Amino acid sequence: MGTGFLHIIRTVLRNGHDLVIKPAENPDFIERLFGSDDMHLLRKCPCPVWLTKPGDKPNYSCILAAVDVAPEESDIAQSDLNDQILEISSSLALSDFAALHFVHVWDAPGEMTVRAWSDDPDSAAFSYVEGERSRHQRGLDQLRDKLKGQLGAEAYGYLSPRFHLQRGQQARSCRNRPGSRRRISWSWELSDALGYRDCLSAIPQKPFSNK
Repeated sequence: MGTGFLHIIRTVLRNGHDLVIKPAENPDFIERLFGSDDMHLLRKCPCPVWLTKPGDKPNYSCILAAVDVAPEESDIAQSDLNDQILEISSSLALSDFAALHFVHVWDAPGEMTVRAWSDDPDSAAFSYVEGERSRHQRGLDQLRDKLKGQLGAEAYGYLSPRFHLQRGQQARSCRNRPGSRRRISWSWELSDALGYRDCLSAIPQKPFSNK
């Protein structure tokens, strides 16, 4: 078992790095059984870890970043992560002269319950789903305004980022907790679904604990 991840974590702590970018490894059976360097990093690194696909291009014409917004909820950790995603993806887009896209996946998990308990299930379900969509749209709009404030009107106008609100169930595509490689895989699949097959999917992840 290698300890490369320990050297990376020590370097991050010593130098205060904000992001680790490395190519995803292809672990053998023993590493899959006991944990590869990548999995150790994703779980334990104090800053976001970005695993790139083998053979990734050095420059991209399109960048797709996934964000998670909940306007009525106060989640400092999630807000900080969104801020990092905004900063990193916009910096990459500016440096590569790339198109920039943001996507947020939402769902209306109580729709079937609303239908079951309503005298007018179609109308009640429509109102509920539209309320959920509007709530998430407000969160995405707030994120757009924050990005514009960070970049300034001129840089924002140059980038002209596009924001996508996609309904779906994240749990089906991202079965592990935030910070896992599945979520990064999900971002690649989502970029295909949205028609951005050649996009770089920029999803920095916060580490998590097994405790």
